[in-house]
Amino acid sequence: MDQALNIHRAALYYAPAPGTPWHAFGSAWLGRDAVSGQALAQPPLGGAGLHALTSEPRRYGFHATLKAPFRLAASASLESFKQALEDFTQGHAAVPLGTLTPTWMDGYVALLPAPQARPAIGELAAQVVQAFDAFRAPLSDSELSRRRAHPLSPRQDELLARYGYPYALEEFRFHLTLSNAIGADEADRLITAAAAQAAALAPPRLDAITLFVEPAPGAPFIAMRRYPLKD
Repeated sequence: MDQALNIHRAALYYAPAPGTPWHAFGSAWLGRDAVSGQALAQPPLGGAGLHALTSEPRRYGFHATLKAPFRLAASASLESFKQALEDFTQGHAAVPLGTLTPTWMDGYVALLPAPQARPAIGELAAQVVQAFDAFRAPLSDSELSRRRAHPLSPRQDELLARYGYPYALEEFRFHLTLSNAIGADEADRLITAAAAQAAALAPPRLDAITLFVEPAPGAPFIAMRRYPLKD
């Protein structure tokens, strides 16, 4: 990790540590390891193949968003951003996620944390969004239009204008995406398959913030560096 890469956009994600069962599960499920960039064989699935149903999350890598992808502000350097990440994670504790459950959420299959874990997760995510917003370049008109092409509530539009993302603060929902937008029948198949695999894994912790980067517009995101939170 911490590779020398061109950077079009940066993002702050939760991603399981390389070498862990959750990293192996998520990378194989999506068919790509965001640390190495390698394509991986996916689990067999009856009907429409898993490869076709995971094309969108595959590009982003197995993750949960804390601060959505953004361009660095002209006044910000990558090194100062990394130092701020180092300082932030040294002052914040890891958060248990509890049992991750595959769920059909807003048309997507995603892993959701245990309900009792969500307040602490949401508090940490809110602090991440606010602490690093000074490093974010304002959205362009085209970026705003793209976001507003999907219906937003007045509050979500306010968050979009303020933080560059409509699903922050009280609108935030921690999730690790496992599919494209799909119908109920396909969702049921994926949920059954994912639940069978996830049941064998110990509940994870949000134990680090990982800096992901998009090297060029539309390119697959790469995990650049993992910043551990305090135990």
